[in-house]
Amino acid sequence: MQMVTLNKDDIYQGPLVLVNHNYPIANNYQITNCSTAKDSTISLEKTAMEMLTKALQEIKAEDKIVLVSGLRSGQEHAGDRKRLFKIMEKSLLISLLLE
Repeated sequence: MQMVTLNKDDIYQGPLVLVNHNYPIANNYQITNCSTAKDSTISLEKTAMEMLTKALQEIKAEDKIVLVSGLRSGQEHAGDRKRLFKIMEKSLLISLLLE
């Protein structure tokens, strides 16, 4: 196995960028090479889209597996989180009422 050592700035480079609670996306990060899915408005980084498309073609699943989410602005992401929390609150309330 080959070991690769990265500097902190390296996690913000290339088509695959680590983004999570500990590593938020950089304020100056720009996606310059994106592609839109066929028959959709969903966008992904071009390399990711090409690899996904090839994988789906290989397993003959282009019409069986579809993208449901892709690149989103910070505003869209915040809206998604608010909707998720509302759903979770309702589920918790229903669970409590059923107990």
